Amino acid sequence: MAEQKKKRNSQPSKSEKKPFLIEFEDIPNLTPYQIKELVQDLRIHQVELEAQVQELSNTQEDLHGSMDKYQELYNSLPMGYLSISKDYSILEANDRAAKMLGASKFLLQKSKFTKFIAPTQQSQDTFYLFIRRGIKSGQQEECELEMRRSDGSHFPAQIIAMPVDNSTDQFHLAIQYITERKQAEQALRDSEERYRGIVETAEEGIAIHDSVGTIAYVNERMANMLGYSREERIGKSRLEFV
Repeated sequence: MAEQKKKRNSQPSKSEKKPFLIEFEDIPNLTPYQIKELVQDLRIHQVELEAQVQELSNTQEDLHGSMDKYQELYNSLPMGYLSISKDYSILEANDRAAKMLGASKFLLQKSKFTKFIAPTQQSQDTFYLFIRRGIKSGQQEECELEMRRSDGSHFPAQIIAMPVDNSTDQFHLAIQYITERKQAEQALRDSEERYRGIVETAEEGIAIHDSVGTIAYVNERMANMLGYSREERIGKSRLEFV
């Protein structure tokens, strides 16, 4: 009786129970009680594994859903968007960037971004100085330059560079077409030149002043009529010459 009581007392209570660990070669030597404990531990372990596998599966589904949404948003941006390394290698590009540069995303990721900068001294210098500013400041920078598509054609673009996580090892680049804006600016300059030509050669004296009467412009005819040089008239009040 004492021996049986001693055996019962030597069995761990449920609150003290620990995983029953054995070596594979010891299994034939187990007592019935130890085999029972081993089976219970294995069943518990199996349930825990199944729960972990299900949790991992759910997490993967959530991640896939998030990645799908990210990719959809990334590729639907109305501007070209790329990530480049500090040696200008393209790491990632969205659909818009691929279309703007005339190359597939696969080919872009095997290229250096500098390949798509127009091979003019001005554009090349602008880009390198622009990146150096970004590296030095660690802040968002922007510039305008000529870019070159894979077919060799050029287009004017605005580039915005943003360091990745305040690092200077990688940059996000946003590229926007500015062709229409450049055309509008050139049209405005052409219009101003035509207007200036008409005013300068007019037979009538023409003067332009602001809302308080300060003269901003006089043509040659007006200066001759009043007997003053243009420099003497511009910046003065029109009342001084009445």
